[in-house]
Amino acid sequence: MNPGIDIGERIRLVFKKTGWSVAYFAQQIQKDRTIAYNIFKRKIIDTSLLYDISMALNTDFFQYFSDCLAENNKLIRMEKEKNAGLLACHLYDTRQVNVLLFNTAAEDSAVRSYLEEFCAFAASRKMECRCAVSQRGLSLEEYPELLHQARHTLSYQLLERFSVRMSKAADRQDSTRYSSELFPKYIRRIQSAFQSRNFELINVFLNEIFTYEFFHDTHATLADIRNFYTYYLTQAQDLAAAFHMDLEEPRHFSDFASLDEIRLYFKEIHYRLQQQSEKETDKAQYVISTAIKYIEGHYNQEISMNDVASAVNMSYTYFSKFFKEQTQQSFSEYITSVRMREAKRLLEEDPSIKIKDVANLVGYESVYSFSRAFKQYYQMPPKNLREK
Repeated sequence: MNPGIDIGERIRLVFKKTGWSVAYFAQQIQKDRTIAYNIFKRKIIDTSLLYDISMALNTDFFQYFSDCLAENNKLIRMEKEKNAGLLACHLYDTRQVNVLLFNTAAEDSAVRSYLEEFCAFAASRKMECRCAVSQRGLSLEEYPELLHQARHTLSYQLLERFSVRMSKAADRQDSTRYSSELFPKYIRRIQSAFQSRNFELINVFLNEIFTYEFFHDTHATLADIRNFYTYYLTQAQDLAAAFHMDLEEPRHFSDFASLDEIRLYFKEIHYRLQQQSEKETDKAQYVISTAIKYIEGHYNQEISMNDVASAVNMSYTYFSKFFKEQTQQSFSEYITSVRMREAKRLLEEDPSIKIKDVANLVGYESVYSFSRAFKQYYQMPPKNLREK
């Protein structure tokens, strides 16, 4: 929401009176100097940053917003009184989330009435709008808690249809009340689907869980929905980390207007993870085929896992784990299997070939070592193969 207030210039004027350097100002708000310089030019500033600036400069810029907006007839026209309480109001529309901070002693009914009028006006402009209002506070220091209350209250749009909802004391209890069996029943199945990278099953869970029917039929609470949301997001982030893939900053739970929106959000993440998984699979197939070609071209020589790991540009440790995951065999087991198959072929195709020569041809310097490996692999010494 941009009410046409030059907030950056207002901050610059207050900052100028402090005598601070921009570098010191940047330290106070825990931002770098470039961001601090840009603040003075901005027309819009997010509420978290504005709160930090207000605290650093000891100036209530939220009050400045309120004064200017009231004058422009773009927000609530409420008479200010001494000892007025603060109300944090979280507004959601289809394009953005905004926060208003009211300094008013008006009754909650008056606040609700105005916001309902505001939502009706938004609806007339074909905008979907919902408002959630915190309980009252007394000072700017309480702003983070008031904002938290408003965001939590807005989350009830997932279970209720409303244009304006005022925070209730009972909401705090509901935020930690879980259905006893609902989450544990699904957690292992969800975890298994992510760990096995079974994207088809992950998609099934998305379509099953994040629906109004599911939560209504199971008598789920808001805490249950948040629990599922957090768990799904954690699993997705863990899988993304395994792919060395960055996901954007996760959306706040209260920013979602419906369960459908949560489901679509996860489907977008699901699609990106699946695309990355397919790339990883293609890469794995390329690496393993390159490694196998190298082994098959050098099995008759002294060959080490370090040699093959270097050939595919992997570390010894990572390649050892990767090779076993892909082939279900350790590197030494695979080398032995290649050598034994080739030794068997040589013995069967040329009855006159000496066992010593076969041993040398498949990479063994010692006939004894070759014979022992052959017997362990085929459960018979190499000479018995000729007698069969």
